[in-house]
Amino acid sequence: MSPKIPLLAALLALVSTLPAAAATPDLFQVWKLPKAIWTLKTADGKTPPLNAAGKALYERRLAARAAGKPIDDGVMSCLPHGYPRLLLSPYPFRIYQKPQFVAFVHELHHVHRIAYLGEKNEPVESLDPAYMGYPVANYEGDRLVVTSNGFNEKTTLDRSGLPHGAGLKLTESWGLIDGGKRLEAVVTIEDAQYYEKPWTARVVFDKGDPDTQFAEYACTDTNPEAKMK
Repeated sequence: MSPKIPLLAALLALVSTLPAAAATPDLFQVWKLPKAIWTLKTADGKTPPLNAAGKALYERRLAARAAGKPIDDGVMSCLPHGYPRLLLSPYPFRIYQKPQFVAFVHELHHVHRIAYLGEKNEPVESLDPAYMGYPVANYEGDRLVVTSNGFNEKTTLDRSGLPHGAGLKLTESWGLIDGGKRLEAVVTIEDAQYYEKPWTARVVFDKGDPDTQFAEYACTDTNPEAKMK
């Protein structure tokens, strides 16, 4: 009978050569943009690939805003920002991580968004269209990946008026960078109604004071964001 000790040593040696599994990222923190983003660009700084319908609608919105009379902007009437526009405003948010879900809690409008882990997106046809869509999440290595669908058409992707349709699908990849001092969100937009192809934007947040107490946010007929430059 072969001795067991050499076999055990061989197995331990084999295990030691296997790559270590990536740790789940610890995102529990307060995060905030260093500066508001009013116009969303692609990750390489270009204008998103709008199709003919998207360009026509976007140009009308840009002209209306330049004239001081924004159109199709429910934020000015205190309606929710929608997504990803919510991320682009200069207000802090906190991420909570639980075994069953990840929650994003924002000072802005005191909006919360809960993405359940290990779930799958439901077909759009079975969902009641919502401002924030219906997010689900998974960990992929050291990144948190959130996918959302089921959006209504009452919001814009950014303050400038980038359009989206009811078929919008968002994929967010969240991860720590710069030794955990900053948080990166890589957001992929898929919307054949207004864009020629899927495109990706990148947003980076600074770590905030973990003891930050979110201020009351009261949206009235003079929405604070309406006067922001």
